[in-house]
Amino acid sequence: EKTLEKLRHETGDVEVDLENQLIKTNTETIHFDIDLHKKKILLEGLDDIAQTLLYEKKITEFEKQSKIPSVL
Repeated sequence: EKTLEKLRHETGDVEVDLENQLIKTNTETIHFDIDLHKKKILLEGLDDIAQTLLYEKKITEFEKQSKIPSVL
């Protein structure tokens, strides 16, 4: 919230550098924290389905070994 308060009175362009976790304005550069998982999905453009597909092989292997009947 301190970051937002600092930016509230800024005019001009605001640049968000997610990779380096910086917000840059005409007058200052502010570092911000972000959860590593959230940062990764934003940088890689992953939605919920794409995130699930990252584990497709593990899911398939689990389903093969599971005694729970498949719904498909």
